[in-house]
Amino acid sequence: MFQKYIIPSYKKLILPCKQNNVKVCIHSDGYILDILDDLIEVGMDIINPQDLCNGIDNLAKALKGKVCIRLDLDRVKITPHGTRNEIFELIEEEVKMLGSKEGGLEFIYDVYPPTAPDQVAYVCEAFQKYRTYWYDK
Repeated sequence: MFQKYIIPSYKKLILPCKQNNVKVCIHSDGYILDILDDLIEVGMDIINPQDLCNGIDNLAKALKGKVCIRLDLDRVKITPHGTRNEIFELIEEEVKMLGSKEGGLEFIYDVYPPTAPDQVAYVCEAFQKYRTYWYDK
């Protein structure tokens, strides 16, 4: 149904953007692995998936180097409850596995209760540490 009804509409919406050199981005909550190839094919330049529900390995296979990944950083499991090391490990893994000079990687991080200020500080600290990882290579 997605290919039959949604993809044709996306193509019509995206065409004027592409004709005018405008980058096209899509956000989707939840599991979207089954439609990633379709989203790339219709011309999405930036895809905003959630990390843990799609799997970091799966996202790397499907998207790395093909589009810019605007990753929705976990805000349910690790960042609200994790230790500094767990948060750093998650962000380091995502930067190394998903980032590339060819496609790019951006993070989105929303903070919800019960996330404590320390966890937010750890996320910011990790972002600071890995912000130029792919440029320094």
